[in-house]
Amino acid sequence: MKLRHRRSIPQHVPLMMSDHTDGAGDALVTVRGEIDITTAPLLEAHIRRTLLARRRPADIVLDLRGVTFMDASGLTALVHIDDHARRNGHGIRLAGVSGAVARLLRITRLDRRFSAPCRP
Repeated sequence: MKLRHRRSIPQHVPLMMSDHTDGAGDALVTVRGEIDITTAPLLEAHIRRTLLARRRPADIVLDLRGVTFMDASGLTALVHIDDHARRNGHGIRLAGVSGAVARLLRITRLDRRFSAPCRP
């Protein structure tokens, strides 16, 4: 009798975000999980709400250390977030970028757009 092995299909890792405010009033948003076509709109909405909550122009630092995957939808979300922030006098910084996410930003040259120093 032959035993068949089932291939396990990787489960989607949910996107989790948490906010902290530093002494200067800037927000640190820690992001964990996968940023893809399903979760990118959630990230955008979360950052827009965070920007609306700022009483003055402040920076938003996105700590991407816990991001395990990002596709083109994630890149598009980052660009939309940055455009929205700039139009409203805010800045977006990326922190903790490494691995495949760093490579993706480098290949698309978006690393230059988000290359300003950050304070994670």
